[in-house]
Amino acid sequence: MNLISIFNKYPDQAACIRPLEAVRWGDNPACPPLQEHEHCPQSRL
Repeated sequence: MNLISIFNKYPDQAACIRPLEAVRWGDNPACPPLQEHEHCPQSRL
């Protein structure tokens, strides 16, 4: 993979964050302070 292919695959910040979130949380994201899966008071990036 070279720099051009990386820029093509991840053209903006949101495109970079989505795969990282999928690896970190999968299909079941949880709010770290509350350890709950719904109604997190913190906003997303």
